[in-house]
Amino acid sequence: MTPERYEQVCEICYEALELEASQRAAFLDRACADDESLRREVEAMLANEGRLKSFLEARALAVAAEQLAEELGVGKTTPPFDDQQSNDTDLSPPETRMEPFALGELLGGRYLVEGKLEGGGVGLVFLARDQKLHGTPVVIKVLREDLGHKAWFEKKFKQEIAALAQIDHPGVVRALDVGELSNSRSYLVMQYVSGVSLRSVIAPLGMELERVASLMRQMGQALAAAHNQGVIHRDLKPENIMLQTVGGEEYVKLIDFGIATVRETAEDEGRTTAVIGTRDYVAPEQLRGKPVPASDIYALGVIAYEMVTGRRPFNAESLAELIDLQRDGVKVKPCDLRPGLPAAAQDSILKALSLSPQDRYDSAKDFTEALAHALTIGEDRRAAPRWLATVALIASAVITLAVWLTIHYITPPRPEPINTPSVTAPIAVPERRLSYSMVAQRDPKRYPHNRPFSTFDNLIFGAGDQFRFLISSPQSGFLYIINEGPVQTDEFPEFNVLFPDTDTNGGSAEIQAEQIVQIPLPGKNTQQDWFFFDPEEGVEKIWLVWSERSVPVLEDVKGWVNPTNKGAIRDSKQRALVAHYLAESPAIKPEVERDEANKQTRLKGIGEAMVWLMKLEHH
Repeated sequence: MTPERYEQVCEICYEALELEASQRAAFLDRACADDESLRREVEAMLANEGRLKSFLEARALAVAAEQLAEELGVGKTTPPFDDQQSNDTDLSPPETRMEPFALGELLGGRYLVEGKLEGGGVGLVFLARDQKLHGTPVVIKVLREDLGHKAWFEKKFKQEIAALAQIDHPGVVRALDVGELSNSRSYLVMQYVSGVSLRSVIAPLGMELERVASLMRQMGQALAAAHNQGVIHRDLKPENIMLQTVGGEEYVKLIDFGIATVRETAEDEGRTTAVIGTRDYVAPEQLRGKPVPASDIYALGVIAYEMVTGRRPFNAESLAELIDLQRDGVKVKPCDLRPGLPAAAQDSILKALSLSPQDRYDSAKDFTEALAHALTIGEDRRAAPRWLATVALIASAVITLAVWLTIHYITPPRPEPINTPSVTAPIAVPERRLSYSMVAQRDPKRYPHNRPFSTFDNLIFGAGDQFRFLISSPQSGFLYIINEGPVQTDEFPEFNVLFPDTDTNGGSAEIQAEQIVQIPLPGKNTQQDWFFFDPEEGVEKIWLVWSERSVPVLEDVKGWVNPTNKGAIRDSKQRALVAHYLAESPAIKPEVERDEANKQTRLKGIGEAMVWLMKLEHH
């Protein structure tokens, strides 16, 4: 079986697994057409799915693929891709897990085990103290004893040790020592990294660009050092990037080389390996088991996109969907989500996310240096002519002195005015608060058994997917929701009024404190309770206007919500007025807080009216 054929079989299987068993035969008729050999290969892979119920979907498919590969004589594949988290997802029940040593035990006569750190299904991680170095904290990592595919994981563990031993860079966690337990199990002693993960500091709307530039530059340097030693990380993600603050400066440290690939010879470059990693950060060629250094550059591109926008470029729910999204390319560009981002920075990120490894940067350092330069070039240009600023300061001082001499020695003195004490009352600045959450459901026709789920508005939707909003506020006020469409021939966008409508509060936009408004409004038919995405790709723009008082411009257009026009504003002058109002909305954007537990977005704005634009990507 060729790699291309293997990929084709996998893709059909992924699609088939989305369907009920009763629907698969008809699907395979269409997908395989008259290719009987392809049909047999797909069915052989799917035949294993039923007896692997304890595995996740992708894990079951990969094990089935391994068995199929054996049957077809194409050689074994390696352990399965983790479609949810990373290589450390725990597969065994708690009662089967075995601890390799007790707390308080002294390993190798040197390392006193103090406690267990966060671990997973592959590696157990412990905090210990190096008794020969004045109790310096270290990390002890050892493989779990009850692993499936144990020989493969032992091989990867030894490769991690080899990888860390080869890399000597301050941005990569250091391997300090190795040892062996009484049962011949190896353990690795690593540098203890205190600090926080990059994940914990990525803001919902993106990070400060100067900070992004600094951190990305360090990541690129550390990753380049690994690549220079033939080490491919293969699981770069914000959780595996630690941030330490030393002397007021922030430093990056790459961790978790547990599934790294060490290329010892030129022949290793074309070798097929396990399809493992963390789904949202895996490069296309890595999905085919062909990781190269550029695969890590791709992961850095995903991380950079997330750091500047607060979201990932692709939001797939399965590997099959991820493959499709990667082929189609990034639809929502970083500048769409962050208009102030320099165009050159966007170009750098998109180049790193290229489908083909050959189209990405030659090295991780080249990418991060280009990105850092693009993010800071505006500041460099402003700061470059320092001598000009000095001249301007001297000139300003001379002019000030001349004016002072004129006033005091040429202009005759004027009588001093009588100062009348005045009292300035403090000005109360109004504040508006609004919260919203989104309930979504994948296309019910394609996924009839998928249930609705709560999410944020940064989910990437597909054709047929549906959603609704729940909106509330601790204050009373006037709520307007407008959907902005494409620009029309008169150069103004198409607008549709989503709220208020004739069935709510007698058509009034006024809602009371703590009143929950569902958009679209609940109907007699549950199918009416949702907005649906059509097959056309793009970004849906939805404006929320939350005002202390009624807004005349928006009050004038709510009459278009009727059975005939269904909210579409037909009058071009009114569309122009709405466009002008939204464009002239306050320059100070509302503060945004995301409640991860309740999947709720909270907005806080200054002024009588708060305006917020949501962008929903669909393709």
